Amino acid sequence: MKRKTILLHVCCAPCMIFPLEQLRVRNFEVGGFFYNPNIQPKEELLKRKTNVLAYSNRTDCAMFFDKNEDSEQFFAAFEGKLDGPERCHTCWYLRLKKTAEHAKKINVDYFSTTLLVSPYQDGEKIRDIGQKVAGETGVDFHYENFSSGYQRAVQISRLEDMYRQKYCGCNLSFEQSQAAKKKKNKT
Repeated sequence: MKRKTILLHVCCAPCMIFPLEQLRVRNFEVGGFFYNPNIQPKEELLKRKTNVLAYSNRTDCAMFFDKNEDSEQFFAAFEGKLDGPERCHTCWYLRLKKTAEHAKKINVDYFSTTLLVSPYQDGEKIRDIGQKVAGETGVDFHYENFSSGYQRAVQISRLEDMYRQKYCGCNLSFEQSQAAKKKKNKT
């Protein structure tokens, strides 16, 4: 019986741990796709990319890296959507769309995302966006709530001394995390 193939959008190495394990248990042949022009500054993007490559090599997971991570072009899509959840929804849509397009190009059956491991993301909305992208591209979206493995992934990433970021990726999320930290420290 032919194994199902899936292209997993990867935001960072720690978030890749549990979905990769679970998809392999479900008999998927998993490849990863790193497309994250939202990640700022460039040094942060490079840290995450380097860690993803190292982890994918250790776990024998083929990785694809999109060469066009032009953040200026990416953020042009956010005009008028810088506040509120629309910013994140637009970001997820653009990254999932690029993943599905690459999956179609390399003839992969499904696509999914490591964003579904984080309890800090809106998994229901990501599912809805993934299904929308599936309808637009003709590649099936595999939805699975991976958040039950978040703590396990955190533990493994610490044991493996992986780089773990403190914010989602964009400058706005960084600024919001810093403001929340300052507010918490004042109380």
